Amino acid sequence: MMKRLIIIFILTIFSVMIFSESLTAWDNQFNPALMDSKKRGFIEIGVTPDIMFFQNLVDSKFILDNYDKEEIVIDLDQFYGGLEGEDLKLYTVDNANVYGLINLWNLGLGVYSNVDLELKLDIPNSLLKLLTEGNEIGQTYTDSGEVVLDSTIEAGAYGSFSWKDENLLGVKIGAFSPIAISDEDAFFEYGLSTDETDNSINGNVKVSVPVYSNFSANELENLDTDLVMNNLLNNNGFKIDIGYINGYDENPKWGIAVNNITLKKANLAKSINLEAEYTVEASNIVFEQSFETSENFEFVDNASVNKEYSMPLGISGFYKFTYIFDWIPFVEWYPITSEFNFGINAKSNIFNIIPYSFSLERYSDLWKAGFSLGLNAYLVETRFNISLTNYELSNIFDLKGISAKINLAVGF
Repeated sequence: MMKRLIIIFILTIFSVMIFSESLTAWDNQFNPALMDSKKRGFIEIGVTPDIMFFQNLVDSKFILDNYDKEEIVIDLDQFYGGLEGEDLKLYTVDNANVYGLINLWNLGLGVYSNVDLELKLDIPNSLLKLLTEGNEIGQTYTDSGEVVLDSTIEAGAYGSFSWKDENLLGVKIGAFSPIAISDEDAFFEYGLSTDETDNSINGNVKVSVPVYSNFSANELENLDTDLVMNNLLNNNGFKIDIGYINGYDENPKWGIAVNNITLKKANLAKSINLEAEYTVEASNIVFEQSFETSENFEFVDNASVNKEYSMPLGISGFYKFTYIFDWIPFVEWYPITSEFNFGINAKSNIFNIIPYSFSLERYSDLWKAGFSLGLNAYLVETRFNISLTNYELSNIFDLKGISAKINLAVGF
């Protein structure tokens, strides 16, 4: 009898401590109606910087063995062996989202802005092999890899209408403009040759990324707010996002959305090359032992073009059910690009002051396992999210990829 009373007491205390938690206004890029999933009743301003970086060269063993050392020894042979014949992959996805919202009875009015950057670089395995195992005299080595660059900015207005205290329809209408979009022919290339007659070495590493933009080469190298906003107003496309959520007031239960419905495509007027080059030259190295190196990085104007660009159409949905935690599975599908993202969040909130969550997601070919912890003082709320990322779920704890996101909101 006493054991039962203790168990009931513990469960009662636990139920008093734990409050329900769901998706929030910071998730408005997933579903625009979530911007009205408010913690503050009248006005709210929020910002979310999000950075993700992945590389497949340095693993957890190296990091844990060296994190507290003053001097670190780099063993290229060990790193190269860890690649197991694969190319070196460098991948970053960065995003910044800002929003502001005012609630007037059943209406919500707001503004928002997003900046997105995606950069992929595949460095050929043969280059790493050359650096670790060396080269043969008289042999020429060349190879190439892939470069992907996609950077856009978006800004617009938001409106919502709620009815029957549990239904909300939210709509975003915005202008978007690409800052720099890589061409399909973007590549990474290197070359190394040696001459036996005069013991010379000629090495060349070159990155040539054809990109489309509305900025000239000089403008890209000297971007400022005025240039970006002028481009967004004059060379933009228009899009609309439509979302619905049920149980919207702080605790949405389920929702669906159609995002990036293009009303007008953006026009790209310039073709530009991003050129980066590093060379090493030496002759008669046996006796002189001297090398000459040079490096260069610049944007080069190529030609005027007339190319259209649209954001990829996306369809998303989520559903919340409660079993100890609030479990929120979600899906996101882009039919044009065939990208399919999915995942699940386990959320809870201690005393309605300390929100926390666990998550497992599959996003853009990467697995993400994350944890977040926050503090809600009503007038100010902040959360810190950190995730481990990897192409293989079984290698998620290798520490080769990491994602960090900060959520901040103020209002009343």
